[in-house]
Amino acid sequence: MNAFLERGRLLYQREYFSEAGEQFRQALAENPDDAEAKSWLALALVGLKQYAEATRLAKEAVHGSPDDELSHYALAFVWRERNYLQEALTAIREAVRLGPWDAANCSLEAQIHLDLRDWKATLAAAERGLQIDPENIGCNNLRSIALTKLGRGEDASAAMESVLARNPENAVSHATQGWNYLHGGKITPALEHFREAMRLDPNDEWARSGIVEAMKARNPFYALMLKYFLWMGSLSGRAQGMIIFGGYLGNRMLAGFATENPSLALWVLPIRIAYGVFVVSTWLASPLFNLLLRFDRFGRYALSRDQVVATNWLGAALGLCALGLLGGALTGFPMFWVTWAVVFGLLSLPLTSIFNASGGWRRVTLIGMTAGLFLIGLIALAGWGFYALGTAEAATWGKIGSSFFTLFLIGIFVTMILTNFVIFQRGKK
Repeated sequence: MNAFLERGRLLYQREYFSEAGEQFRQALAENPDDAEAKSWLALALVGLKQYAEATRLAKEAVHGSPDDELSHYALAFVWRERNYLQEALTAIREAVRLGPWDAANCSLEAQIHLDLRDWKATLAAAERGLQIDPENIGCNNLRSIALTKLGRGEDASAAMESVLARNPENAVSHATQGWNYLHGGKITPALEHFREAMRLDPNDEWARSGIVEAMKARNPFYALMLKYFLWMGSLSGRAQGMIIFGGYLGNRMLAGFATENPSLALWVLPIRIAYGVFVVSTWLASPLFNLLLRFDRFGRYALSRDQVVATNWLGAALGLCALGLLGGALTGFPMFWVTWAVVFGLLSLPLTSIFNASGGWRRVTLIGMTAGLFLIGLIALAGWGFYALGTAEAATWGKIGSSFFTLFLIGIFVTMILTNFVIFQRGKK
């Protein structure tokens, strides 16, 4: 093998992507048509987030050496990192066809299926890889994750215990086992594995988020909510949408039933209130318990920067909501204070949702929608404020306050639906 390629591969394995890239460029300087050097350079450039050049080089490698499994693997790797998952799946299947003896190909195929939320295909690809190499860390971890998503938590935990017995120094394996235990409601062992993962790799974001969830799950209410979140996370996007729409439709049907049968309205009302509380809890439970972690001497250090900022906004919104309730209690709850409390209380929903979206257009979109709601809420407050002052145009201001308050409530409902859509969009790189 070319000496530059050999050194580059060693550097790449140590995640020295810039230095590895220099070695691969030296190899290409000697042989500009070297498909292997182009493939490895493409992989290194992904580590440097230079996606455009990585894609170009991977495509050139495939074109120059269409029967080389490495070139197809590199192209699949680049496409996956850029969130072009169908293109990545096509490329890795070709790599598997050309190199059926390579467990790394099966591991990447399993990872792509996992990204596509196809748990059965993830399990099948991982198990094919393990038939080739039973020690492959990626395939073992992905198999365990797929088993958990498929409801086979005990099998997943047992499999990871075996993996960790052979290689106890792998951070990803500890994080995987932590999530396995978290799915099973075993908080203490989950925390132990997450902490060990963080000790081995302080930059492991998956383990860090696991620690946060496990610490919050020590509260019985959040433990129940976490079970719901994890269960929903195991479903396909279509199934999640059907459940959410089914809940909304059921609530509307109950409202219609209560209208048609006034004598039964009091029996229906508690069910609708419980549904409303549950829906709000799905949005606020996680950021609210993150806020509580700010007061925990260990929990505050586990939160990410986005989570800290989200709790700041949540605390401000809830504080202003409480101010509105206090003002209303002292003045007999006039519409100004009611509107104040509702506007700032409900604004906490889109405010905290902003930080559930990754950067780029998704976060900008959510910021724009939230800013629009805030402006509508301010106009409603102004309307009721001038109405309370009893000016000559009080009646007009009252109508403005009422109209914009109604618009605000509709806007919150529409925004939260759109927020779900925006958050789950995969941004292309």
